[in-house]
Amino acid sequence: MGRRLGFSLALFICLTLLAEPCFRLIPIVSSADRSRLAATREYFLGRRVGTYEPWPFVGFRLSATFNPFMRSDGFTSTANLPRERTRPSIRIAFIGGSTTFSAHTPSGMSPGYLTSFPYLVEQLLHRLRLPVEVLNCGVPGWTSVENLIHYELSIQDYAPDWVVIHQGANDVKARSYRDFRSDYAHYRRAFAFSDPGLIERFLVEHSDLYVWFLMRAHAIPQDVFDLCDRPLPPPKEVRLNPVGLETFRRNTANLVQLAEAGGARVLLTTESHNRRPKPGEETRHGLRTGMDEENEAIRSLAREMHLPLADTEVALDHHGSLFTDYVHVTLEGNRIKARVIAKALLRAGLRDGDRPGPRQGRARL
Repeated sequence: MGRRLGFSLALFICLTLLAEPCFRLIPIVSSADRSRLAATREYFLGRRVGTYEPWPFVGFRLSATFNPFMRSDGFTSTANLPRERTRPSIRIAFIGGSTTFSAHTPSGMSPGYLTSFPYLVEQLLHRLRLPVEVLNCGVPGWTSVENLIHYELSIQDYAPDWVVIHQGANDVKARSYRDFRSDYAHYRRAFAFSDPGLIERFLVEHSDLYVWFLMRAHAIPQDVFDLCDRPLPPPKEVRLNPVGLETFRRNTANLVQLAEAGGARVLLTTESHNRRPKPGEETRHGLRTGMDEENEAIRSLAREMHLPLADTEVALDHHGSLFTDYVHVTLEGNRIKARVIAKALLRAGLRDGDRPGPRQGRARL
């Protein structure tokens, strides 16, 4: 009996050791699942979730591993800009969420930084031979809270000459929850990874087969929002909290004041949204109402604070075919945004503004 048990155990170990190379060599799973294997491994090892990584004070940000244009201070740019100027330039920081980060495809995928309206604005201004340097500070999922913190802790160190603010959709979502809090703790929760033991960690690091079984046996987070966002109430129970609108307005005004105190000029923009819902999106009616309210708040801030405004909502109001959902647009939609914003910057005096020379910055708080 002992010999049989020993033989069975040895056979099981041998088969297990053979299964791993067979699993890797034979196309048992699709290429999409192969990519998910890598993402699942990163999650179980406490490194990142999908294209996101945990980050102090803002909760999460995009990982440079998946974004070749990501710079160390959390913005995207075609150039690795130093904090201090090395040549005369016009620096523009674009603040926002996923609609600022890039365009979207009908399947909801992001084609990357080169489809973003900040990059397209840069290209338009380069055609006018203006020495523009762009910092795209848009991060999918970020609200006015994360944008304000990010500017305070990192972006103002680059002494931008202009700050373009394009935010609102994620703040509307924050208003959909009960028991609204101005710090958004009712909406966000702390980023937390699983804590695998020593044996599981070894298996996750070295066995694709084991990770594949984990994918089939557990509810693996698909993205960072599965970890950070609290579940939304049912659509019939969603009521937009009016206090949330005042919080959004306050956060935007504080960001404007912070940018101006550092010497930057500010361009406000409305955020476009699709007024013609596609089948299955009727439940987003409340979000559209919230977008209208926040866009009006932006317009009133522009009047009260004497700021230029780029009304991208109006520009895209009759272009429903360019939306991939209720707020994201295609590359062509971003081209329209870019033209509206570039013209607004030029009308506001960007062409004629002072250009700090090498090692010259702006006044600080």
